[in-house]
Formats: sequence, C-alpha cells, structure tokens
Amino acid sequence: MSRKQNIRWLNGELPELVGQGVLPADAAERVRAHYGACEEQAGPRWAVVLFSIIGAVLVGGGVILLLAHNWDQFSRGIRTALSYAPMIVGQLIAAWVLFRRNAGAGAREGAGTFLTLAVGACVALVSQLYHLTDDFGAFMLTWMLLIVPLVYALDAVVPALIYLAGITAWAGERKIMDGHAAWFWILAAILIPFIRQVLQENRHGPRAAVLLWGGAICACISTGICLEKVVPGLWIIVYASLLSFFYFAGSYWFNEEAPPWNRPLFIVGSIGIAIYSLLLSNSWPWKEIGWYHYRYGLTYDQLAAIPDYVLAVGLTGAVLVLMVTSVRRKETKRLYFGIMPVVAVCGYALAALTDMELAAAALFSVYLFVISIATLVRGFRERRQGLVNCGMLMLSALIVNRFFDSEFDLLTRGIVFILLGIGFFAVNITLTRRKEAAP
Repeated sequence: MSRKQNIRWLNGELPELVGQGVLPADAAERVRAHYGACEEQAGPRWAVVLFSIIGAVLVGGGVILLLAHNWDQFSRGIRTALSYAPMIVGQLIAAWVLFRRNAGAGAREGAGTFLTLAVGACVALVSQLYHLTDDFGAFMLTWMLLIVPLVYALDAVVPALIYLAGITAWAGERKIMDGHAAWFWILAAILIPFIRQVLQENRHGPRAAVLLWGGAICACISTGICLEKVVPGLWIIVYASLLSFFYFAGSYWFNEEAPPWNRPLFIVGSIGIAIYSLLLSNSWPWKEIGWYHYRYGLTYDQLAAIPDYVLAVGLTGAVLVLMVTSVRRKETKRLYFGIMPVVAVCGYALAALTDMELAAAALFSVYLFVISIATLVRGFRERRQGLVNCGMLMLSALIVNRFFDSEFDLLTRGIVFILLGIGFFAVNITLTRRKEAAP
C-alpha cells in the first residue's frame, strides 16, 4: 500500500485499539497527529496558496491592462509614476507580509508573485519611456537579478520558478545573438541555498516538488542551449550523464513509496533516459562526431567550449560515484538505467573513432531492449502494473522505431502493431487476475 493508504488504515484502526484498551486515548491522539494531521491539512492549505498565486497574477494583469488602456493620454511624468506604482504597492504588501510573523505560505507566495510581475512591468515600461534599451536579454537579466532577493526574503517558490524560467530565456536569447550562455550556470547557482533550504524543510512536500520540477526542466533545456558544440556529439555524453544523475538522485534521496509528483528528479531522469535511448538508437545522431570533426574558425570560440568539457567530465564523474555507491549497497537494480553514461561513452568512442554510426545506434537499441525487459521483469515480480506497462511501452517504442526505420511493407507493420496491442491487453489482464487472487 502507499503511504496515504497506510495512514488511512491506521486512523481507522486507532478507535478500535483505544476501545479495547490496547492504546491510551492520549497515545492514539499523538499517533494520529504524527501521521495524519499534515495529510488532512495539506489539501486546503495548498488550495489557499494556489488561489493566492492565481489572484496575484490576475490582479497584476488587470492593473497593467487598465494602465495600457489610457497610456497614450498621460504625460511622461505621470507614466513614470504609474510605472513605479504597482511595484511600490507590491513592496508595501511584501513588507506587511514580512512584518506579520504568522503570515502563511499563501500570503508569501501571493505577495512574491505580484511583486515579481510588478518589477518586470516597471523595468519594461521605464525602459520604453526613456528609450534605455531594446535588448531583450538585458531586460530579462535585469528583471531576474532584481527579484532574487524576493525569493529569500519571502521564502517563496513561485518567484524562484519565474527566476529559473527567466534565466533560461536569457540564455536562449544570448545563444541566438552569438553570446556566451554558459553564464546561466552561475546565475542558477544563486538559488542553490534556497533549494537546499526547501529540501531540508520537507523534501517530499509540495514546495520541494514544484521547485524540483521547474529546476529539472530548466536544466534539461539550458544544457542544450549552453553547450558550444565545438566538439560535435559531446552533447550525447552530457545529456546521458545529466539524466542518469537525476535518476540516481531521485532514487537515493526520495522515498520510493512517494507518489510520482513528489519524485520529479526520478521521473525526469527515468523517462528522459528511455526517450533519449530511443533517440540514440537511430543512426543520424552519430554522424560526423568526435575530435576528427573538431570545429575551428571564428564561428566557434574555443575557450567558450571549456564549460562543455567541465559538464561532460563533472557529470560523468558524479554518476560513476553514484554507480559505485549502488554496487556497494547491493542495489544493482538501479544500474540498468543509471549505466547510460557508460553506454554513451562507448557509443561515442565507437562512432568517433571508426565512423561506425550504425554500430553505435545498434548499441543503444540493445540497451533500450535490456532496460525494457528489466522493467518488465521487475514489474512482474513486484506485481506493479505501472512498471509492466512502462516496460511494454519502451519495448513497443523500440520495435515501432525499428519498423519505421526499415523496409517493411504496411501489412507486416500492421500485424506487428496488432500483436503488440494484444500483448498489452494480455499482460494487464494477467496482472489484474494475479492481484485479485493474491491474499
């Protein structure tokens, strides 16, 4: 059973235990408070937080629309004052929340969201009024640096998410304009103390889940943006190591019984590994990669490629440490997914040194087949229908990908698809009957 089901069962048993004299009433209350109080209050409390955030966004958007309606009728001085007005109001609200000791998460998140949007509107309007700059990257960087103090002062997650999204957009703009997007990692590191604080409070709580979902997605996007790609194909090793690191971190530092929403690193890592393996099972990512195709010339800044090497070596080294830890703990089941960087390095060496891209693609086809079968077997052993379906889905994706990549007629493909569908139905029916027959 899941943790929620266990707590629900325990709360149902406590009155009977008290009635039979097995537990004193005060002890039962302490047990109920320890396990059940937070679960019962989590829904309403986070409903308040969510509605506070939505309310702040709607109010902020409404104010901006009202100002925009009569904007051309105001003088420059009035426009300047109106540009600063929402930000000043937001600062007053934030100050009230800070000085109010018992302010809840809803007040902090709402105030932080409103002030974050107000700061962005103020910077944009003042820049437009006085023609300071039309550089989108400069605007985003200024806005993001101004809202960093809000994250720590208000202990608010939404401004942190906006900050992560903002510096990701800034990195994308810098890349398009031939700038150095690697500064993204320095900007992202500013949030490390805040992320650590949230995880220490409750790593399985909603705040940690939301923050890690946003951080993992932004990291996956920004990694591709920041790579200079002076050495073609190095992204294969970097992404394999990043996804494996997420997988190991989500496996070790978060409870396996927690629902998927509360395990963002594990979900992003495991799903990312499956999709990435399917991608690398094709031949096109392996063409013209490696040192023999090193990119020279003015288009590529050789010194700017140093972060590429740091990411490749650092992430791969971290994953190797986690792999050794798995072996020492005799938790080898994690190695099926976590070993992906080793497979990527082997495939990269094979394609770069011999130009055998088909062999590298075949290597990842075999790897995807192995993790599919491993997931299926584990699902059958543990009678977990979700794991079995995931294994079947990965195996089906591999087969379908190979069929579309090969010369098979429509009749053959149709028969294979029908057989795969029948396999899904048969597996799920078998597991359902086993669960019903289980004591």
